[in-house]
Amino acid sequence: MRRLAIVEFTMSAGGVERVLKGLAGALLDIPEAEDWDVTLLLARYNSAHKKVEWPAELTGPRLHVEWMGQGTAVSRTLDPLAHAQGIPGLPFTRIPGYVLARTLWKIGPEGFRALVGDSRALISRASRRFDAMLFTYPFWLEAPPLHCPVLSSPSDLNFKHFLPEGGLRQRIHEKALRTWLARSDRLLVYCEAMANELRHFYPEYAARTVPVPLGVTTGRAPPTPESLAALSLQHGLPERFALMTGWITPHKDPLVAVQAAAELRRRGTPIPLVFVGPNATELADGAPPGFNAAYVAEVRRAMQAGGLLHGRDIFTLGYVSDAELEGLFHLATAYLFPTRYEGFGLPSLEATLAGCPAVVSSIPPLLEQDRVLGGVYRVFEPGDAKALADSLAWVLDNEPAARATARAASARVAEHYDWKRTARAYLAQAAEVISARDEVRNP
Repeated sequence: MRRLAIVEFTMSAGGVERVLKGLAGALLDIPEAEDWDVTLLLARYNSAHKKVEWPAELTGPRLHVEWMGQGTAVSRTLDPLAHAQGIPGLPFTRIPGYVLARTLWKIGPEGFRALVGDSRALISRASRRFDAMLFTYPFWLEAPPLHCPVLSSPSDLNFKHFLPEGGLRQRIHEKALRTWLARSDRLLVYCEAMANELRHFYPEYAARTVPVPLGVTTGRAPPTPESLAALSLQHGLPERFALMTGWITPHKDPLVAVQAAAELRRRGTPIPLVFVGPNATELADGAPPGFNAAYVAEVRRAMQAGGLLHGRDIFTLGYVSDAELEGLFHLATAYLFPTRYEGFGLPSLEATLAGCPAVVSSIPPLLEQDRVLGGVYRVFEPGDAKALADSLAWVLDNEPAARATARAASARVAEHYDWKRTARAYLAQAAEVISARDEVRNP
């Protein structure tokens, strides 16, 4: 039986967690996985500094979960500090604790760093136990020494587009990415658009690049009218609203959504915006500054300039569960995806699966989705607030037709973006790199 580790030490809040759960569910269902023993090697905290919980139903005799940083008493103590949890009841310890733990992760030999819970050391040691390792989002740190074949997913090249050219942060990301590109036997990207981008920036790795589209979780019973009503009441939502998901960051471009909402209010056809995401609550009046504070402040100024009021035009829900997000897709009048850059774009597919009309920017991955689904999205030029307002106005004026189109496309989402197909492709690629290694060892 072949042993595969699926490794996620970043745990980007929201999307990456849903990817892992979709993949795990498929591995439990497909017969091709019966010859594999799969371990999910996961960080205990996600990028929103929330403790990750794993559903018991997504484990099995050949699918296990291991939490990094939980192997020793020392690492269990330091791991929360390294993820900005601080000491319970002592909020002033968050920053000092983070600095202390991260410093200890970087010093000394591998054995010491593994003892204190350093991700690189733990992954390096774990690689001796597996026939192959698949890294779903590995590019926040340099590749550690690895002792088995490696598959990795360059899920995006955000830093190429949104960090200052030649700046320190961009150089750090570039160096880390190149270590993974050089070490990976196979690069599994999420769409053709991302494959083209990788070939453009790193043509020397084109032969290792394989597009494997992600899936969308299907087969669950839709939310009941009672559960949707309770969700709406819980968050005090208006009857009609446009939903936005993700971090409040420049590349997601919530600013243009605010500007479009202000334009529609000026036209006399207002539509409230509901923001969901790890730092969405920072848009609320009087919220303390946090991640990306300068940009959040810019979005808040645009709200004020456009006459948008919290509780009437703006609702900020923050981080929500997967079940709540699915309910919001069913409740929303439209889903807005004004992003300037994505490596794939899962939420637009999830919205369509729920029968929610999607208004998306015309970036290559989303245009690729739109072609696959038969042209169901309302598409506008990134950054064009008037065009976004026009597209959203069309949905508001033609809501029954827009929703019927999305519902009709939900079957195509399930057909073309199937987690079982993704899981089969990942296992096939892993088997190939393992076989190639064995041929080298035993010519």
